[in-house]
Amino acid sequence: MLEEVWRLQTDTITWQKVDDAVIVFDLRTSTSVSIDGPGVVIWEALTPGANLDHLVRVVTERFDVSEEIARLDIHRFLVDLASRRMASSSKAEGRHR
Repeated sequence: MLEEVWRLQTDTITWQKVDDAVIVFDLRTSTSVSIDGPGVVIWEALTPGANLDHLVRVVTERFDVSEEIARLDIHRFLVDLASRRMASSSKAEGRHR
């Protein structure tokens, strides 16, 4: 079964966790973005690659949010990352985190 797997675009960005935030530096544009809150948890889960169901599970286990709201917010976050070319999705075989 093919499923959508999201991954960080590690060829065009570099990042570092600083305190409770992730600082992302875009190597193409020389700009940086700071991510905090649930975004840090999502970002770390994207490092090896993850599907939306896994991301929802990670967020709802750690934060007091419904699955429905988490799914919507995570989807928006992923679309934003993709628009900034910081993450991308692809179809992959099998079960991913």
